[in-house]
Amino acid sequence: MTGTARRALVALLVGVLGGCASGPDKAGGDPATDLGGPVIPPVSAKVWFAAKAVPCERVIDALAHFAGQPGVSAPQTVRPRPSAPWCALAGQERHGVRADSWAQNVSSMLKVPAIAFYVTDGVWSYAVFDGGEPVCAMESHFGEPVVVGQLERCGAALGVSAAELAALRLRARDIPAHRELAVRLGFDYPLPDEPTVEVRPIPSPDAPKPVVVTPPKAKPFEKGQWVVMPPLGVMLVKDVEPGGPAAGGGDPTYVVVAGERVLRVPVSGAAGMGMRAIASAAVADETLARLALEADVPDARRYDEGRTRRWLEALKFGELQDIADAHRELCAIADERTLYSIEAGMLDTVRTWLIDELSTAKNVQAPEIEAALLEACD
Repeated sequence: MTGTARRALVALLVGVLGGCASGPDKAGGDPATDLGGPVIPPVSAKVWFAAKAVPCERVIDALAHFAGQPGVSAPQTVRPRPSAPWCALAGQERHGVRADSWAQNVSSMLKVPAIAFYVTDGVWSYAVFDGGEPVCAMESHFGEPVVVGQLERCGAALGVSAAELAALRLRARDIPAHRELAVRLGFDYPLPDEPTVEVRPIPSPDAPKPVVVTPPKAKPFEKGQWVVMPPLGVMLVKDVEPGGPAAGGGDPTYVVVAGERVLRVPVSGAAGMGMRAIASAAVADETLARLALEADVPDARRYDEGRTRRWLEALKFGELQDIADAHRELCAIADERTLYSIEAGMLDTVRTWLIDELSTAKNVQAPEIEAALLEACD
């Protein structure tokens, strides 16, 4: 993963985990904010979807049931626009939050086709679901535009030809094309001045209670020691600046580096920010053995928002075994279907983390660990 791509995913992690009101909060600060890291401003986005169901109250009610599930990211308000037999809904326009899971869960609950759009950065993507099952998608936000899935089934569900869907790849950077497709299907984007409707979450009766995680007790680190700083990964303690009167009364501070990035972390707050020692060689060996085991992922062919959030939290809190399990699960899902863009980005990120930490822990070259991870993922 390039430095730019990794910084973009870190910004996405902060946006999704820090800005999602529907998921349980965890103790500890936000490392990318607390450490004074770069803040990437939001980019205007159109986040919307349409389900082949009317009246719109049915779709909003299904969305409310989804919003009541633990650990999901769902809109708090929507702007509905009925256009029989479709209902189109636009949610909060936040960069990094897509409508794929909203559309899939509504499609599953109502047993109808649904299509989600994500429009930003001068390109647009779509994902189509039929009875909750992902059947085709065009992904344009990661690399060159590509169309994947069962285009014939997609066309039948939407009422267009497979050839029309395939041809849209050539217009992925033509923003008006996504609304032309919507109008071709029989609906259009709900405009910003249209009335909003509150999505009142309907909790599941067996929803688990949020778990509060207490940060571990702080341990001192020494100059020259390798550490892990979530969500950024492996870093080196370059220096420990003393506190006290000579330092103007400030606390002792770790100076940690990774490439050109330099962070100053107060010693007293390091544990709360998730800073920990790098794994031992023995733990690294155990982790590699665990990575070679195939994960059992229930309903792997379905996109699961709660599962994705769990992977994001693994990176936010930096526990090696959780990150290894995310890699195993993503590999198992990749065996069943094409990964969605956020899943592919997650696999790239957790793999980069594991390569950095395990190669440093075992004092071997990174390509050796990378080869082991790729073999385990085959």
